[in-house]
Amino acid sequence: MRVTNGVRTLSGWCSDSLRALAALTLGAALAGCASAPVDEATDSALAGRYADAVALQRAGELDGAGRRFDALTNDYPDRVEPRISLALVHRAAGEDAEAEALLEAVVAEFPDSAVAWSELGILRRRGGRLAAADEAYRRALAADPEYALAYRNRGILLDLYLDQPGEALAHYRRYVELTGDAEVGRWVTELELRLPAADDARVAEQR
Repeated sequence: MRVTNGVRTLSGWCSDSLRALAALTLGAALAGCASAPVDEATDSALAGRYADAVALQRAGELDGAGRRFDALTNDYPDRVEPRISLALVHRAAGEDAEAEALLEAVVAEFPDSAVAWSELGILRRRGGRLAAADEAYRRALAADPEYALAYRNRGILLDLYLDQPGEALAHYRRYVELTGDAEVGRWVTELELRLPAADDARVAEQR
């Protein structure tokens, strides 16, 4: 986490989202996100094409990645992963409205996609719709209580935007439990040091 003009920001946010999505192309995790099962041959073909598109996105070749993800959404309309990735391409290109529209459509069709809800929460938070962002993160965690990035994303919202450091701390801790992320482990330590001082200040105000 960096501090820019007094506001903490994240490094590696987009790459984390890409890693989470790339993991969905492996074995049962890929099939688990579909609305209907696919045979092994189709599964393998999708995984290869998807990995190629992700590689382009990681390399910053957004036009090429976008075209490949768009083709995948047409060829595999029952798959959620290419549609989420296409939204991430739009977001990386600064096209937040297009990205949000895609993700809204995804969660309407795939309401149990924790990844889609969490990414939608990011866009809502970036648009200043904090209550709606919080709802998206809650929906992500309800869909998958083990989806680590949703804990981190909601923790950031609670910590930096909603002034609920105690709740944020619980989310950061759960994220660290699930991932072992050392950087977020440092955020936990920072918050643990800040919270007693905040509690003392509240007691003083009440006197």
